[in-house]
Amino acid sequence: MQNIRLVVTDLDGTLLGPDASISEEAVQTVAELAKCKIRFTFITGRPYYAVERFARQLMITAPIITCNGAVLCDGEKVLYRRSFPLANLENLVRAAVPNGFTVLMFQRDTEYSFSETQWTRKRKEAGRTMPIREIRTINWAVEMADKLNIITEPGSAKFDSLKGFLDKIRDFYSITVYGDKGCEIVAKDVNKAVALQDLCKLLEIRENEVLAIGDNENDNEMLAMAGVGAAVNNAVPSTKRFADYLCTLPFTEGAVEAIRVIALRDEHYMGKRGD
Repeated sequence: MQNIRLVVTDLDGTLLGPDASISEEAVQTVAELAKCKIRFTFITGRPYYAVERFARQLMITAPIITCNGAVLCDGEKVLYRRSFPLANLENLVRAAVPNGFTVLMFQRDTEYSFSETQWTRKRKEAGRTMPIREIRTINWAVEMADKLNIITEPGSAKFDSLKGFLDKIRDFYSITVYGDKGCEIVAKDVNKAVALQDLCKLLEIRENEVLAIGDNENDNEMLAMAGVGAAVNNAVPSTKRFADYLCTLPFTEGAVEAIRVIALRDEHYMGKRGD
């Protein structure tokens, strides 16, 4: 088994439970990694401001990969930002917004919405700042962004209605589609695997010394690249095919399982759980 020196984990659907929380068991497990001098960090589609509280909870000291690999942050300091031009996205956004989709744009440390939806209202009620930008105020020819999200909403058109628009821009961007739930768009050739390679160089850690944990298609490349790729039990089938280790447990418990079995080599862990 590889000697693991770095553990990276996705958040939503992986380290976070269904209630978007991190268990005390996970906190203790990450603390044990630190005692063993194994670095730990997040690799997530979320922007930094949406993961900062979790980073504090786990006392993360390593840089964090955000926006599906587009932004690498060391605390609030941005180490790099791989932005993309909006020029080819205008027609997609103009088709999505009137049809009830939530469209989010992360741009220079601010996440904007193009309309108020059920999704944005819930986030605002939870304390998230999310200013609205009207489509007509965007200078599509010159403005840049780090990530664009399209999220389906109850009562919105089916996501398939946007397929033709996505097909026309695939040569210009990296697009991850989440079934009928929506998609995320970042710069061409940007993904979690590329960002993880950069992080390994920064930390002077070899790729085969990494345990990467995920649950969805935007994790596939990094699971294949890492020394050990682990998929939590609730992962989508396509992601499980990229994993070296399939967790028997879902969400946070699955991430803890992978860390204890692979990185900490806790031979008694599964027995202690009664599995």
